[in-house]
Amino acid sequence: MASDDRSHSKWYLHHLDTHIKASLKATLGNYPHPSLQVPPSDIPPSNAVWTSSEKDAFFAALSRHSRYRPDLIASEVGKSEIEVVWYLEFLEKEKVNMVNKEKRESRMKELKGSSKWREGLAPAAREVSDKWVEKEEELASGLHEMLEEMAQEHELGLSRKRKREAKRSIIQAAVIPPDTKSGDKTKFIDNLPEIQKLDQQWEAEEWLAVMDPEKLFELDGCIQQAWLAESQEELVRNGEPDGAKDAPSPSAPSTVSKTAIKVARDLRTMSLISSIPKKKRTPEQRRLFTAAKNRQRAREQYRAKKLLVEGMTEEDIRKAGGADAVFAQKEGQELPIDVGRGARQRPEIRGVHDHVNEAGLEIFAFANMARFLNSHEVPSDTSNISLPVLQDLREELVGHLKLLLYDVITVAEKERLQDQSLDDVRLEIASNHVQQALALRGDIPPSFIVDPALSKIQPVKTGQTTSTAIISTDSAPDTDIDMSGNATEGTVSEASEESLEGYPENVLPPTALSWSLLPHLRLISETRSNGHESSAATDSDEDEDEILYEEDVMLDQALEEVDLDHDKLYEKELWGVNQEEEDKDDELDDHADVWAEDPTERSKHEQEYARIYLEVYERRRKRRLVAHRDSRHTGGSGGRKGRIRSKAFIANSSEEESEDDAWDEGREDAHQESRGDDESADEGQESGQSADNDDNPRTTPEGV
Repeated sequence: MASDDRSHSKWYLHHLDTHIKASLKATLGNYPHPSLQVPPSDIPPSNAVWTSSEKDAFFAALSRHSRYRPDLIASEVGKSEIEVVWYLEFLEKEKVNMVNKEKRESRMKELKGSSKWREGLAPAAREVSDKWVEKEEELASGLHEMLEEMAQEHELGLSRKRKREAKRSIIQAAVIPPDTKSGDKTKFIDNLPEIQKLDQQWEAEEWLAVMDPEKLFELDGCIQQAWLAESQEELVRNGEPDGAKDAPSPSAPSTVSKTAIKVARDLRTMSLISSIPKKKRTPEQRRLFTAAKNRQRAREQYRAKKLLVEGMTEEDIRKAGGADAVFAQKEGQELPIDVGRGARQRPEIRGVHDHVNEAGLEIFAFANMARFLNSHEVPSDTSNISLPVLQDLREELVGHLKLLLYDVITVAEKERLQDQSLDDVRLEIASNHVQQALALRGDIPPSFIVDPALSKIQPVKTGQTTSTAIISTDSAPDTDIDMSGNATEGTVSEASEESLEGYPENVLPPTALSWSLLPHLRLISETRSNGHESSAATDSDEDEDEILYEEDVMLDQALEEVDLDHDKLYEKELWGVNQEEEDKDDELDDHADVWAEDPTERSKHEQEYARIYLEVYERRRKRRLVAHRDSRHTGGSGGRKGRIRSKAFIANSSEEESEDDAWDEGREDAHQESRGDDESADEGQESGQSADNDDNPRTTPEGV
């Protein structure tokens, strides 16, 4: 089984690598076949040179962003937005020329060849069953574990190399006494302050590499105790007289209790001995550390019972940093930094707080992170967080807060300029300024802010929540919102046309709506009206649209059956390759080229689709020929009736027209009849059939 698993993993790795490379090429526009690349050319009107790579990037970006976002296409191609618009217009013109050229090609070549009905029959993705998806997830999990191990080994190697280089630089800069023995040289290097600081930093980084909820709670307690110690020190310093701060007198009576002095002495002893590795401690140091530890444990148990009787809970005592911290806070005494529970119980995390403080990570609430990790039902190996993740989160948070502070200062300055009567206290930045800045950024609804100062910066309508800061896109399509926040009559398209002035016509979104509204609206088939064309379609156009729609539905259904067959073939080949013991390095066939095989070997659904496609293609060709013939040969009754109405209107509208210039129906019929005879004679020579036979559209010159 081990060999099979290895071969399967190797095959899946090759299969995944092939898929990633193909997706990357398709995204970047790098086609695998050089023959598919377009040559460079000069695009008018600026005659800017578009290279092959720029064109490949253009078409790749066009498939992602559509022709309505030339700005995004230009950012990926490296051209200006107007150059992208010119290239789109050039492609539209060339498309019309190519269509006319295709019409002039031989009809027999189109029918005999298979290129016409093969277009679009190779979908970009295949659908597989849930069973294969589960198998692929199993293969992917094994590959993920392998990649994780490789990444960890690589990172570990880089870390070791970095540590060796750092130690080597310190040792080279250190001055070692010449009379130092070889055995004492190592001890001397280990006792260097720089080396000890580096070791402490590396231990902190190793401890912070992967933090589970237990470590997060411990780190939170360590940070809280450090903050509590700093605040207590600040309180004691502020409570002393000015002279006492500068020159404290040793003979002055001390306000510190004897118990607090003993606690501080024990904590200082434990802190000093904890900084020494266990193997290097003397027997006396071990005895002192054990005695101080026992006194601390007994003292905390006694004090915890007293605090529980007073009404505090164990959770409150833990959050405060322990019973000693609570009593020190009550007595108003200075609390050493090493009083933290994490620093007392875990000597190996000494220096963690300093490292976290230097990295700026103490702004996080690690206790809340631990609760969130415990609340989610996730495996134990994923319920943790690492130091790089925290650093990335801090960078995102700092960037967000920096921009927010700029907005807060701007809001406060605007309020000061608008109201000169504010005193010095009101000129400071307050919480309402932060709320207003958040509202202007759209982070919270403006209706949550109840402050009269907001109306001085932007008008807010009371009652129904409407504001100029955030205009809801869910409003009724028949009403618009003006700049004052009031609803006005009109359409959304009218308001959007005003905001889109200055853009080219072909860059505007469909129906002139905002881009944010397009995903919420149905596709509208009507085009933009220029004011001169009528929007009402004729009955014949409506019938033609219905026929085209029915034919498209029929083609889609037939193509869906073909795709399902190809999906089954593709999945069958996947299972076959996966079950083989030997490695399979050949790329899989998606059965897109099955259409190029012998027609007799095609499946039932493929043959049915080919038959329907050719049948629909023939119908549409005949309808186009009939429409083209009717547009050129207007000698029928419909053409005569139309001319009768138009000529009669002209004759009746002109009272001064003479009878000689009036229209003669008999003369016109004779003229049309003679012209029809001439045309029928010409067509009879070419096709051998009469042009009056409307049942066979191939008799026209366009059908030959």
